[in-house]
Amino acid sequence: MKLSAIITLVILAGCSDENSHARGEFLSGCVHSGGTKAVCQCIFRNLEKKYSPTELQQSRWGNLIQDVIEAKNFCSKE
Repeated sequence: MKLSAIITLVILAGCSDENSHARGEFLSGCVHSGGTKAVCQCIFRNLEKKYSPTELQQSRWGNLIQDVIEAKNFCSKE
């Protein structure tokens, strides 16, 4: 799964006003990038716990990248 694609999808999902729309966009792109639906859902849930959609959009790259990596690693083990 391409990490840069996931990060781009997180940023784009953060632009949405509706959390369900953001989730759908993220999951679609994540699965299209090679992630399984379960792992992609898990990653989004982990990011959603830490960031609001607005925060995802405004998050500093360094923090967001680290959080995506940690969520992906955690979710891949489940």
